[in-house]
Amino acid sequence: MAGPTGARAEGGGGDAREPPPPPRSPRGPDSEPLAQLARGCEQFILRPRRYFTAWGGVLTLAFDGVPGQVGELKRALEEALPGLPQENFGSKWPKVSLGCLRDGRTLTRDELGALDRLCTELSHDFGERGVSGLPPETPLNSSGWGTPRLVRDLLDVTGGGLLVDRLELVLFACRSLEKRLHTTTLCLGDKIKWPQDIDASVTDGVLAERLADNYWDGVAKAGNREAHYREAAWGATLVAPVGWDERSVGTTGCPRAFFPALQLAVRAFRLKVDELLPGAYAWFSTDSLHVTVRGLFG
Repeated sequence: MAGPTGARAEGGGGDAREPPPPPRSPRGPDSEPLAQLARGCEQFILRPRRYFTAWGGVLTLAFDGVPGQVGELKRALEEALPGLPQENFGSKWPKVSLGCLRDGRTLTRDELGALDRLCTELSHDFGERGVSGLPPETPLNSSGWGTPRLVRDLLDVTGGGLLVDRLELVLFACRSLEKRLHTTTLCLGDKIKWPQDIDASVTDGVLAERLADNYWDGVAKAGNREAHYREAAWGATLVAPVGWDERSVGTTGCPRAFFPALQLAVRAFRLKVDELLPGAYAWFSTDSLHVTVRGLFG
């Protein structure tokens, strides 16, 4: 029986091949062309849609879709850098990977069903208008951060979502980006495009696959376990950072008002998963959390 085709997390199949030698220069590829392209891209909003179990059992938070200006940026990158490899499927549906199964662990069908129900329950606040379903003029309200409805506080002036005003060019030493050789910040343009056009076609298709009878076949596939993400592997990628440093929340690790709500929402999700499946998941460090815009090499 053919397995599902869409819900692949970034990073490939997790085989045991030897990694390539590390790049010679810690600075990686020349960032100036990328910086120019980034400055020409308007800031955008990532609106959370659903917690989701991707292939290999990787737990993700999926966003609505690809903003139009991000699609334009990808096309401009491919024109400016014609030697780029083909885009991986994992970056065609915007999401942040939160954690992966530990080595040797596979979800049973019953466990996947229970995990999917939990993801559905904890995603109830993700409405068509963003996190809260409230209109854009709704002010930020932090009064709910101590309640189970933590995601209701993931708001910004545009009505619910994460404002992205910069990208990062990361030369990484492992696929989770928890080990980095060099990070270059690329500021986006000064304007925010709102309302923004969203291409949700790939996200729609991926999230719909969870309902297929054979979806467990993809979730049970080998690979994409802890070693795959944390073993030595080198490459370069362009990402939107959405993480924070636990030691500096409220300062440089938490640059926007709604990031504390994201922090609490992710903590609550991880706690619920650990209660449901004790010891099954390895969680990525919060300061490494990101949405991949485009892999460059590796």
